[in-house]
Amino acid sequence: MCGIVGILGNNWNGASLVNATKAMSHRGPDDSGIEILPTKSGRLGFGHRRLSILDISAAGHQPMIDPITQNMIIYNGEIYNHRELRNILPEREFQSSCDTETLLAAYAQWGESVVEHLIGMYAFAIWNPHKQELFLARDRIGIKPLYYTNNQGTFNFASEIKALLAGNMTSKRLDPESIESYLAFGAVQAPKTILKDTFLLPPGHWMRVNAEGRIIETQQYWSLSHFFSEFDRTDKPNNHIKEEIYSSIKQAVSDRLISDVPLGAFLSGGIDSSVVVGMMAASSENKPKTFCLDFDEGPYQEGKYAELIASKFQTDHKTTMVHPNDLISRLDKAFYFMDQPTCDGINSYFVSEIARQNGVTVALSGQGGDELFAGYPSFYNLPKAIKLSAIPIWLRHIIGLSLSPLKNLSAGWNCLIDFVNSEDMSMFNAYAHIRSIFGDYLRKDILQTNKITKDIDFIRMAIGHDKLPNHPVDQVSQLEIYCYLMNTLLRDLDTFSMAHSLEVRVPLLDHRLLELIAQISGAYKIDRHINKHLLVKTMEKSLPYEVVHRPKGLFWFPWNQWLRTDLSGKIKPVFNSSKSDFESVGLQADKVHNLWNRFQKGDRLVRWLHIWTIYVLLRWCEEKDVSL
Repeated sequence: MCGIVGILGNNWNGASLVNATKAMSHRGPDDSGIEILPTKSGRLGFGHRRLSILDISAAGHQPMIDPITQNMIIYNGEIYNHRELRNILPEREFQSSCDTETLLAAYAQWGESVVEHLIGMYAFAIWNPHKQELFLARDRIGIKPLYYTNNQGTFNFASEIKALLAGNMTSKRLDPESIESYLAFGAVQAPKTILKDTFLLPPGHWMRVNAEGRIIETQQYWSLSHFFSEFDRTDKPNNHIKEEIYSSIKQAVSDRLISDVPLGAFLSGGIDSSVVVGMMAASSENKPKTFCLDFDEGPYQEGKYAELIASKFQTDHKTTMVHPNDLISRLDKAFYFMDQPTCDGINSYFVSEIARQNGVTVALSGQGGDELFAGYPSFYNLPKAIKLSAIPIWLRHIIGLSLSPLKNLSAGWNCLIDFVNSEDMSMFNAYAHIRSIFGDYLRKDILQTNKITKDIDFIRMAIGHDKLPNHPVDQVSQLEIYCYLMNTLLRDLDTFSMAHSLEVRVPLLDHRLLELIAQISGAYKIDRHINKHLLVKTMEKSLPYEVVHRPKGLFWFPWNQWLRTDLSGKIKPVFNSSKSDFESVGLQADKVHNLWNRFQKGDRLVRWLHIWTIYVLLRWCEEKDVSL
């Protein structure tokens, strides 16, 4: 796992490359490298920071050059099948046992189609001197990031926005539409970022850039919607399919145990992480180290469930109690590492810190299980919501009007009323309503501009050209994967784990498992009596009853309590900022002050997410010195 940065064009200086590479030292504390090559139209610069995982010797140094083709690569990620690839590639004398060298050889053999042969997580760039062309690619589900800018005859890319800022490769100007996207969903929906003219290469895509720094082609090479739509299994899952699921999970976990450094796992006490730890213990001769966060606040307690799993599989377990002062003492540092504003992710920062402090360099996570196996309430609520389209709109308006005057309704109820009154009863609009923090009307109220982009348009942007599948449950799955998982959870996991030089692997997002589950009809993915019943029925004999059949939990800090009490002193100064500070990010100061005051007084229409989302935006912009 590493940090990569590159510049291609005719109008840049070496200091930019050096500064950008240094800005990612946390991603790769073990080694660094810089190469600058002439091109027919200017220069190419590659910078690399290395976290040594496979072949920790100097033989894995990057940038790496293929001695046969002279192709040069910088790469961030892990190719889990790289040893198998070596067996099918034309015979050559490899100088290392690292997957970087395998990837170079595979590109020499298959060119752009190399990505179709890879199992893993990756973002890489390969310079082909014969074609005078740069080839960049990102893994299928977007586990590893790849940001880029393309202006003034220069193409820049990096693993983090911090690197682009440090190298003066992008402007410090906020994108107004992206501010809206962030306020709406707590994270900017890709391919846009919070900054103007800075973008993310979408998951499952590759890109070609010529020597002049001009993008000449971007192509999607993998799409989950293809498997949802084209291979729908209408038959009810039987024991054979459950065996396939079990085997696929086991293979995914086993593949992710390749490492020349110590491994561990995040163990929240939920079924997803419990499945991963169970498979990990069964597939390894070593005793896994497992880590859990817990809180004194009742609804958030996870430790007792995690300890059940740790006891069953005899892991070397550590549960860490997190208190408000622990967060306060680390919050400023977390904002330094936060690469884009996000309302999520601080939990990943904490558990990654604990894992690294306990000698682990690689950790496995159960992330992805909820999106894949229908674990969120949205899988039940959204299909019900769109059935309201059968009610005539005039009757829905009457229902909405009758509910609107009721006092003490929560923000969630008001969201439902808004959806009932909507003429658009599509799944896109239903999802936008249930996931939005600041919906269309709320954003319009606090933003300086009266012209806003609708929530639903941000959701369509995240889905891209892919179409939604036929079954409502599968539609929710794709929306949760493409929006919340890709643009919040995976992005935060990468940022905050790499802040501690920790590599996190996510076996439940193995593309082979994703394809398998996508082919099962949504009709068989939910059961009103058992949450994530496909996964439960597959794994219930392997895990304690208390864990398999426990209610759905949330890996959230107790923000609602803490923001009103212990964290209030930390938050309040930002909400008391000058009018110009709010205007610099497009907000109306008086409207934001009003939200803060209402929250402090216990107004049910003001959620803790409203407060935290605004705080993060203001604090992040202050930390990165950016504005409109």
